[in-house]
Amino acid sequence: KLYNLETRLENQEQYSRRTSLRFHNVRVPCEGGMIKHPVDTDSLILDICNTDLGLGLTIDDIGRSHVIGKHKNGFCQVIVRFISYRTRAKVYSAKKQLRGHPDKIFITENLTEYRSNIVRELGKMKHDKKINSYWTSDGKIYVKPNELARPMRIYHPDELIELENQARTGHH
Repeated sequence: KLYNLETRLENQEQYSRRTSLRFHNVRVPCEGGMIKHPVDTDSLILDICNTDLGLGLTIDDIGRSHVIGKHKNGFCQVIVRFISYRTRAKVYSAKKQLRGHPDKIFITENLTEYRSNIVRELGKMKHDKKINSYWTSDGKIYVKPNELARPMRIYHPDELIELENQARTGHH
């Protein structure tokens, strides 16, 4: 019962984030090593979406945005809640256009801590060449153990142990 309750709660929390995205490495105004507040994150995000992604969004497409976490050398994370899922999906599908951006800006889904931890582990596994690729879509986590494998959905951290074992033995 407890596992089912935790699973339902986790799924509900992720669902509540379905119109949000995280923008990483956003340049923010700083003075004396501190962020100059208030930061007009709406304008910063609209500039990225319109200049870098060519989407033509307006202020009416953003419900709310703000800096989260600490800044590093004038760059930080900005979380954005879009007014509609459709707009959020448009931005997320255009994120590939940020490859090679001079500020190394990238966009991720706004995952729960539970799912973020799984994705972090998958990142390490990819770096160590234990898996071919991984990605998220609508809060769901997918992995391809090798180039020829079909994508599989990851639900639980224990499944990563199985992937590690497969990588070690060469069975995919």
